[in-house]
Amino acid sequence: MEVDRRPHGHPHHPREPFCKINELNSTSTVFSFSPEEFQKTAVFLNGWFSRGGHVRLSQNPDTSVKDVAVNVTLYTGQDKLVKEVVLAAFDHEGQYGVEVKREGHHHHQRHEKPKKKDCLVYNIDVQFPAHVDYFENVDLHIKSAQRIEGGAGLENIEFGSVRAGLGHGAIIFDGLKAKKIELGVLTGVVMGEYQPSERFAAASLHGATKVKLLPTGENINISASTVAGPSSIDLPADSFAGNFFVSALFGGSPSIIAPNPEDIHVTKIRPIYKAGYYKEQNTGSQVYVGSKHGSAKLVFH
Repeated sequence: MEVDRRPHGHPHHPREPFCKINELNSTSTVFSFSPEEFQKTAVFLNGWFSRGGHVRLSQNPDTSVKDVAVNVTLYTGQDKLVKEVVLAAFDHEGQYGVEVKREGHHHHQRHEKPKKKDCLVYNIDVQFPAHVDYFENVDLHIKSAQRIEGGAGLENIEFGSVRAGLGHGAIIFDGLKAKKIELGVLTGVVMGEYQPSERFAAASLHGATKVKLLPTGENINISASTVAGPSSIDLPADSFAGNFFVSALFGGSPSIIAPNPEDIHVTKIRPIYKAGYYKEQNTGSQVYVGSKHGSAKLVFH
């Protein structure tokens, strides 16, 4: 397994994976279900895979397709590795779940040189049909991924809730729309642009949380936090009015920036936090930005 020893929390160009999917054998399995029957879906991924896997949400432009499709593609250095991966689909209390799990322990020692024949990379594509403009719930439970992201057409769909938990990697969407969005990474980053209407929460244990939001509801609860690394939220100056709390425990003075500084009302200030409201107090909307070991910044633009 490759170990990235560069400092976390700063955008950088990702290293090219050792296992290149265009040089490997591929096999795909598709699980399909009707969005009329299931309005909730989940993907679970566990076990050791080579670096480079993606989980992608998108919309199929083909209007003849009526079902949601979960396409699991495995890229292998040798065909027998496919047998080590267990694929399953199940109905769990009205939620259509897909599980991808590699059995056994395959983590090679650091001193060993990686071999192409040992490569096993996955891609998971969740495609919604063209006629779907609303879907209730998506849950992603992923042990490790190069990236969890949005693909073509996703901007045409609004979700009731999207939750993604990732052990190692990056969560980066561009324009994801949902009433509630909850994103968490143990080691890695949460970045991108989001359009929540009720709640947005993002967190990273070790890495960075840097997001741009366009709230679409009147009363919204927003939070972004990082334990070891920076946190920041960018909001349009005309899309939010309410309370804020910005905290940087060991990362210097927390900062709040706005086009018109008079709109920022600080009611409590300490070396490690600033609390107050933007434009109007107690509107029902609130935003929190926090970091324990890193900078914390709230920006209105």
